[in-house]
Amino acid sequence: MRRLLKFGCLGLLGFFVFLVILGALLPKSDRGTSTASAPSPATGRAPAPVAPPPPVIEDAETETAEEPESGAIEVPPGTCTDSQGNERPSGHWLCRAVRGGQPKAAAEAPPPPAAPAPAVSKPAPKPAPSGGSGPPPIQLTGRGQQLTQTFTLQPGLVVASLAHNGSRNFIAALHTSEGARVEALVNDIGPFDGSKAFGLRTGGSYAINVQADGGWSIQLRQPAAVAETAAKAFTGTGAKATSLFELGTGLRRFTLKH
Repeated sequence: MRRLLKFGCLGLLGFFVFLVILGALLPKSDRGTSTASAPSPATGRAPAPVAPPPPVIEDAETETAEEPESGAIEVPPGTCTDSQGNERPSGHWLCRAVRGGQPKAAAEAPPPPAAPAPAVSKPAPKPAPSGGSGPPPIQLTGRGQQLTQTFTLQPGLVVASLAHNGSRNFIAALHTSEGARVEALVNDIGPFDGSKAFGLRTGGSYAINVQADGGWSIQLRQPAAVAETAAKAFTGTGAKATSLFELGTGLRRFTLKH
């Protein structure tokens, strides 16, 4: 009995050694799929290892990538190719969209704004002739006897144009703001429509004292010291001041008829 047990143990030990050697000789794939079976209690030996069933290969439709058309250029997403063949981001203005194998020019970027033209300095206006255009005319109107409001006159030529529609005396005189009489402008009876030119030596504030029984109007202007007309002959009715004209130096003769 002891011998049987001894031989049985030795047999089992030898069997395990065999399995170890066999496992070392087998490839890893076979080693991973094979499983060691416990010895059968009836025979005292382990059953032979069962080979795993071969893998079942199912028929599957093989997909083949579509080949690009002849001449087509593949462009990675998010990029494009410019006119020189360089890959650039799709937002770059030099990019060209590749479609149908023919590169199409992308929309041209708007041209940069033109540089502003250099400012051209305008020539300064030529100075007006001596005296300029003169100050604006002074217009005064009223009815009956009045002292006008004060106004400013510059030294130089003054032309006063007066009108009256009353039937009695029409008298007007220029006074300084202090009340001193400077120039008599008109002294007539009844309707009047005339003008008078005189020279003012001192500029300042002035007023006109008017005596009349009807409506009247007075305009004062100081023309520029340039000729207003080239005429040398003048006609009219009543007291009138001619337009400003120019005379050269030397002796002049004036012929007047009334």
